[in-house]
Amino acid sequence: MMANEAYNRTGNLNGIGYATIKVPWVKGLSYTATYSKTPEYHRNRIFYGFNTNQGQGPKGTGSRAYQEVYATLFDHLDQA
Repeated sequence: MMANEAYNRTGNLNGIGYATIKVPWVKGLSYTATYSKTPEYHRNRIFYGFNTNQGQGPKGTGSRAYQEVYATLFDHLDQA
């Protein structure tokens, strides 16, 4: 009899950077830029033994998947 196994792992990393530039020759005028990048990954592995409905067959069945997703934000803001 073979055991069923599942492995799911998710991770992400968040980072934000910003800068403000003031224009000295125009009173009260400034520019702010914000940049953010968030990579996220998912790893999934699963195995069904031959004694389960999902793994029927001589050796069982299994699958493996890997996914990477990136979210990016670039924001501009003028202030006068």
